[in-house]
Amino acid sequence: MDPYTSQKKLVRDQKAYQKLRDSKVPLTMRKLRRMALLKARIEAADDRTSGSESQRQQKSAQLTEPRKTVTYDNLPSGCCARIVEEYPGSLAITVTYVATPIHRYTFCLRFKRLCFPLRRDNIYALADCDEDGYPKRLGFQLVRSKKFKSPSGEVHVLYLCPCDASKEQNSRLSVADGVVTDEKLKDFATREESLYCLHAQARQRMTEPERQEDGEGGGPVEHLKTEPFLAAVYDGKAYGMLRRIGKSKLCCMSCKKHKQSCIHVKMYTEHVNC
Repeated sequence: MDPYTSQKKLVRDQKAYQKLRDSKVPLTMRKLRRMALLKARIEAADDRTSGSESQRQQKSAQLTEPRKTVTYDNLPSGCCARIVEEYPGSLAITVTYVATPIHRYTFCLRFKRLCFPLRRDNIYALADCDEDGYPKRLGFQLVRSKKFKSPSGEVHVLYLCPCDASKEQNSRLSVADGVVTDEKLKDFATREESLYCLHAQARQRMTEPERQEDGEGGGPVEHLKTEPFLAAVYDGKAYGMLRRIGKSKLCCMSCKKHKQSCIHVKMYTEHVNC
């Protein structure tokens, strides 16, 4: 490659690296790897163009120095630690993700858009997940909020999930009085939040304010996604989450029996055919 072409490529790589480094939006893993590759190319080009023996000796001495750790603030949120380790004198950047299940789950909900606010009772539909925080291909959990008050008027919001892990807590708090008198509200909230499942923890981390209930406004059907199809249907007591099987058949992910002919499927069909 002639010197002119090499110089143009170096300038292009430098601009691309600087653009990624100065980005104010979260960087994906693909862009992080791209940034590492660009840095390696730039440093390699600098080594080739540097004819100073003293500079080469200096770079060689840096290899024995303790490595330094650089934390980039514009990495995607959702992991408890994302460290970019830069080895002085080397040509590579190592990206290390250290994610707990809740960080992984929250990250996936936000970036894959798998959480949906519903109109009634401050309910959020969250994609179900396994114990490691990875979203499941099918299934949603409907997490609702409930306010608890102290006699002095202090208010705290708790999140109730009907999943198996929170079944006991959900049943107990659903019928509990909204006024806490036996203990301090703060102690009560701290104890209950320590029992949260991953779904309730993820809902707690969301910063959206509590919404006012819309009642019957808008009808029982709420269309959430078109591709893939996803809708929520309120039957007067509870929501059912609907998806499509193939091109036309509807299936309810909330009902345990008669999934293709439950009340939610019938109400949706009637609503569409009106």
